[in-house]
Amino acid sequence: LDFYIQADILDGNNKWKCEACGKHVSARKRACVQHLPNTLILHLTRFEFDYNTFQEMKVNDRFEFKTSLNMKPYTKEGLAEAEGQPLDPEWIRPDDYYEYELVGVLIHSGSAHSGHYYSYIRERVSADGSSEPRWYEFNDREVSPFSVDDLPFQAFGGNYDAYRSEKQFSAYMLFYERKNTYEAGKYSPKPLHEGSVALDVSGKGKDPVVESGILDTIWREETLQFKQRLFMTPPTFNLMWGFVDALPEFEPVMDYMGREVEDLEFNGDQTTQTAIFAATLVFDVFSHCVDNLSISKKFSSLRKLFGDHIPLCGWLLDKCAKVDDNNWMKSVFLFSQETDFHAAAAEVFSLCITKLAPYEQPFYLDDEEFISSSSSAGPSMHLRPKSIIIRFINSLTTLLTASADKPAEKIHYMLTILLNFAKINVFERRVLMRRNAVSELISLADNQQRLNSMSSGGFANMMSVLMELLAVLVVGCDNPAHTAHYGQPGVPDQSYLQLPLESQVKLFDRSFLMSSIRSLGAHPHLMKIFCHWGWGQKEFSETIVSSICSVMNGTSNTYEQAPYIEMLYYFNGIKDGVYHERIDHTMSTLLKFVKNNLSLDKFREAFLDILLGIAHHHPPAREWLVYNPKFHNLVSLRPEVRFYLETAHAQLFEEIMKERKESGVDEEEGKGEGE
Repeated sequence: LDFYIQADILDGNNKWKCEACGKHVSARKRACVQHLPNTLILHLTRFEFDYNTFQEMKVNDRFEFKTSLNMKPYTKEGLAEAEGQPLDPEWIRPDDYYEYELVGVLIHSGSAHSGHYYSYIRERVSADGSSEPRWYEFNDREVSPFSVDDLPFQAFGGNYDAYRSEKQFSAYMLFYERKNTYEAGKYSPKPLHEGSVALDVSGKGKDPVVESGILDTIWREETLQFKQRLFMTPPTFNLMWGFVDALPEFEPVMDYMGREVEDLEFNGDQTTQTAIFAATLVFDVFSHCVDNLSISKKFSSLRKLFGDHIPLCGWLLDKCAKVDDNNWMKSVFLFSQETDFHAAAAEVFSLCITKLAPYEQPFYLDDEEFISSSSSAGPSMHLRPKSIIIRFINSLTTLLTASADKPAEKIHYMLTILLNFAKINVFERRVLMRRNAVSELISLADNQQRLNSMSSGGFANMMSVLMELLAVLVVGCDNPAHTAHYGQPGVPDQSYLQLPLESQVKLFDRSFLMSSIRSLGAHPHLMKIFCHWGWGQKEFSETIVSSICSVMNGTSNTYEQAPYIEMLYYFNGIKDGVYHERIDHTMSTLLKFVKNNLSLDKFREAFLDILLGIAHHHPPAREWLVYNPKFHNLVSLRPEVRFYLETAHAQLFEEIMKERKESGVDEEEGKGEGE
């Protein structure tokens, strides 16, 4: 508040232009409070953008606040009084006009991208009317007593103590109420309990007059909420779900061609009507419930109903493909907070796609005419994909694109559906490739890496699914280097899918590769990409090796380097036309990092270990160590390097030096230098 009223000096090139004289003059500019409300809400700056990391960050610094607050020093009249300026009589207000007491604190617990809100709230009037008003903690559906003496620890933020880490919970908003309530809007100096016409919430007025219509509105709203609470209860939901459980066994319905799925909602038999009722209950009601109401069991029933009824699969996908405000996919993936719900829904959607795909694959690329009545101008004819699956995928990818800045947990299971779709057949992968899916997925990964912490569990899980989907698509495309080798061991069959040049550039961008390599859960999928596109491709292979080595150079210990070393060993084991070039580049890159870390024992020795380790596994790498002059120059000029190799890798190093001596390389180099 002191900073809020601090003045800025307008001078030099920043002088203020006086409207009276028309000249630029030196002046002092500041803000202050003109009128004060009955309820004062203070918003604390707990989130800010870090321009060094280009990420949002949580500000956990300690901020102390009092339970009582006098706002007069921050008002126009308060400043005038403090500086001895004359006061306009209209500015004069009673002292209690400025006196506030704390009645509520909103707490945020978590980081800048995820967390939880809860509140500490004080009674306005004590329950027994005599004692001090009590404080309570409101945390979701839990309400418990709270001691105001605990506010410093629970709300001020800062460190736990002088030696421990920052608290992740702190006050985000403060709610103060004026001790003596004044009429809102008119800022009258007369308190409400002395005869104002507005509603008295202080409890001091004898016969407050309520504005016309307020009580009627309150009555209608409270009555509606009471009915909703009475009806929207677990017993009521269980009663309704009992109709689903009572559905008798039915013969699987696999006849799909020619069946109009949109008519099932109105002309279906008992089985279809019950299944549609169950889906409506789950997606329209349960998705908005805090309690998941044993949702896994209910989704198990849905999987049984839809898995044995192909037309119902089409109906559900068609229902979700329609873009409107009540879209079920939005309810599931954006509005529902239950991760179990997201996972179960994704499983049902994936099941429906898998069941329906064999019937719809011939129509994936076809369009059809349909009549739309959504326009204000009346019904009109439009084109849409003939395949319900394609309409569903279009709707899903649109939602995914719009959710690119949402938390990773929100988009995890949308990607899971696309992954299951891509795994069905080459036809499905062709659909996604036509939508430039590889490039879009890389952009999504880049965006999510900026928004999330690499150590976040939700982000790690999302990245694992995203990289698996990326691998399925990328490995499903033909590597041009395979063209002359189809039919040979280790070379996949031709798929006739092409990876666009734009996607290749983004996929092998060093920044994207390094950030993906740091995501340990993505390694199995990355290795599939590396082995498929590194095969026979010298440039791609060198980029992959350099990226892995750069990530290793940024790790602090051997334990952290282990996954990256394993990637390097495996990748260098590919026996193809650029096998020796790949080994040569790997060894040269590792030697470069040894030289760059000569003054850091731990890093220097770590890269020497990898250098000798690859030589132990791959004969060309061993040969490289025998004949490479830069390696032997380093050994001869740096005693610490030689000493480490003679102690940590004694046998292999001795064999390498012996082979070099027997080859006569040193003598030839010596002759060349003499001449």
